[in-house]
Amino acid sequence: MTLSIRIRLTLLYSGLLFVSLILFGASATWLLRHRLTERVHESLAKEISGFKDHLRRETTAKSRAEHIQREIAEYAGFQPEGNLMAVWDRVGNVLLQSKPAPIPSITQEEIFIINGQMYRVRAAAALAPVEASLSELRWLLTALAPILLLLTGAVGYWISSRALAPVDGMTRAARSIGLDDLSRRVAVPSSSDELSRLAEAWNEMLARLEDSVARIQRFTADAAHELRTPLTALRTTAELAVRRQRESSEYRESLQQVVNISKRMSNLVDELLTLARGDTATAGKGLGIVDLTAVARSVCHEMQPLFASKGVELAVNLTEQAPVRGDMAGLKRLLTSLVENALKYTAATGRVNVSVRQQGSEQVMEVADTGCGIPPELLPHIFDRFYRVDSSRDRRSGGYGLGLAIAQQIAHFHNSEIEVESVAGKGSCFRLRLAMRTAGVEAGPQVLTHVPSKA
Repeated sequence: MTLSIRIRLTLLYSGLLFVSLILFGASATWLLRHRLTERVHESLAKEISGFKDHLRRETTAKSRAEHIQREIAEYAGFQPEGNLMAVWDRVGNVLLQSKPAPIPSITQEEIFIINGQMYRVRAAAALAPVEASLSELRWLLTALAPILLLLTGAVGYWISSRALAPVDGMTRAARSIGLDDLSRRVAVPSSSDELSRLAEAWNEMLARLEDSVARIQRFTADAAHELRTPLTALRTTAELAVRRQRESSEYRESLQQVVNISKRMSNLVDELLTLARGDTATAGKGLGIVDLTAVARSVCHEMQPLFASKGVELAVNLTEQAPVRGDMAGLKRLLTSLVENALKYTAATGRVNVSVRQQGSEQVMEVADTGCGIPPELLPHIFDRFYRVDSSRDRRSGGYGLGLAIAQQIAHFHNSEIEVESVAGKGSCFRLRLAMRTAGVEAGPQVLTHVPSKA
C-alpha cells in the first residue's frame, strides 16, 4: 500500500523527533552524570584540603596523639559525610575509622605531611543522589517522549496538509481541464515559492498544449479542406464518365484527369507525411558533412528546364566548396522549395539568383528573386502550413502552401532558421545560415555561373 505524502512527511517528522529525543536524552544524561561526578570530586578535594588546614591550625609538632585524634574526629563530625572519612599515620595506625563506602561511591585519597607528621587521608562520597537525579531525568524524558511524538505528528500532519493544499487544488484543476477547455489555467499561489513555480510550470505546459492542439486542429481542418477539393473533382470526373456511354477518347480524357488529380493528391499526402515525420525528428542528430555548393549546383541543374519554359533567368553564384554539417537530402528539399517558390512568383523575363558564400564561420545560402514580393504584414505567416500569399495562383500551380513550411522545418532540424527579406513589387530574398563543420577545408574564390533561359 502506498502512503500519501502527508502521512510520509508526518512519519518522517516523528521519526526524526524520536531519534532526536534519544540523542538528546543520552547526551543530557551523560552530561549530567559527568557534571555531578565532577562536583563530587571537587567536594572531596575541598574536604581533604579543609582537613589539612584544620590540622595546621589546631595542632603543633608537640601535640600528642590523643589531641590529634580528637581534632581529626571533631573535623569529621562537622562534614556532611564525615563518617566516610578515614585517617592513618606514618606507621599505619588508624587515627579515624570510617564506615564502609556504599555502592556506588567515589573515593579520593591523599598523603601529606603537617608539623613533621605524615598522614594518609581517604574520603568517600555516595553516588546515590547522583543516580537519583539521573533516574528522575530518565523518567521525565520517558514520560514526555510519547506526548511530544503525538503532538509533533499532529502538528506535522496539519502543516503538511496546509502546505500541500495548493497541490490538491492544482491536481483537481488539471483533472477538470479537457481538450475542449484548454484555455483554463491553474491558480498560482501568491507566495513566490516552489508551489507557485509549479503552478506557473503547469500553466506554461497548458499554454503549449493549447497551442499544439490548436495547430493540430488547424492542420487537420486545412488538410481535410485540401483533400476534399481533389476528392470531389475525382468523384465528379468518375461519375460523369460512367453516367452514359462515351467514346474511347472521352474515357481516355477522363482517366487522364483522374491520373492528374491522383498525382496532386499523392503529392499532398507526401508533403503531409514529410511534415509529420519532421515533427518527431530531433534537431541536429544524424547529420554528416555536406557541400552546399554541390547541393545548389544539383538543384539548379534539375530546375533549369522549368525556368527555361517560363522564360525566367536563373543565375547561380557559388563558391568552390561550402562544407557544413547537415543532411544532403533535406538540404536539397529545402533549396528546391525555395527555388520553386521564387520561380512561382517571378514573372517572365524576371530573374532568380541562387548563391552560396562564406561569411565568417558560416556558410550562407540565398535565393533572391525579382518577383512580386511579399507585403510586410504577411511575412510572419509565410512559413505557416497551408498558408498562401496568393491563394488563387497557388491552386492553379498545384501548390498547397506546404513548401515553405517544410523548408523551415528542415532548417530547424539543422539548428537554423530561414531569414526573409522582401519588398512588395520588387522581390524577395530567402537566406539560410549554417555553421562550417570541417576543419582545414576553406571556401575558395567565387565562381559565377550564368544559366541563360530560353523562351
